[in-house]
This record gives sequence, structure tokens and C-alpha cells, in this order.
Amino acid sequence: MVDVVVRFNSKKIIADVKNVVDSEKKSVVDDVFQTVKRRSPVQTGKFRRSWSKSVSSNRITIKNPQPYGGDLEKGKSPQAPMGVVRPSINEVIKRQQNRRKIK
Repeated sequence: MVDVVVRFNSKKIIADVKNVVDSEKKSVVDDVFQTVKRRSPVQTGKFRRSWSKSVSSNRITIKNPQPYGGDLEKGKSPQAPMGVVRPSINEVIKRQQNRRKIK
């Protein structure tokens, strides 16, 4: 007779999973941030330069304080007729889905 004992270090497994999730979260947020900046219409460049990202314990915020940002999101720029944020998020989602298909 052969006995096999398998022991799991659940604290380490949980920590490893958390690290993977945190890394993926950072990657997606960085991708959204870069995509939003790239897709931002440019007249003077002020809107594109005004994007910022802030991180707190459980929230990541990407924002642009320019007062005309709302108009740009409504498609009032020929450079971004569909807005900036929603198309950027959709682009990142597609990129992430394709990345997962490849693995």
C-alpha cells in the first residue's frame, strides 16, 4: 500500500493569486490610460496632456479636468466622433480578449 499526502499552503496560494490579479489589474489600467491618451483629439495638445491616473487602496481613477472633455465625449470633435473613453475601453477589451485567445 502507498499513502500519498498532499499539503497546500493556502496562505501562499492566496497571496500568489492576489499578486497575479493585481498585476493584471495594473496592466489593464495602464493599457486604458495609454489608449485614452492616444485617442484624445489634439488641437493644442492640452487635453491629451491633462490625463492623470491616481491610485488608492482599492480604486484607480483616470480623469481629465479639462472643461470641454464632456463635449469631446459627446463626439463634438471630428477627430473623435465617438468620444474618447468608451472607444478606448472597447479597444482594450478586444485587445485583452485577443491576448487571452492566444495563450
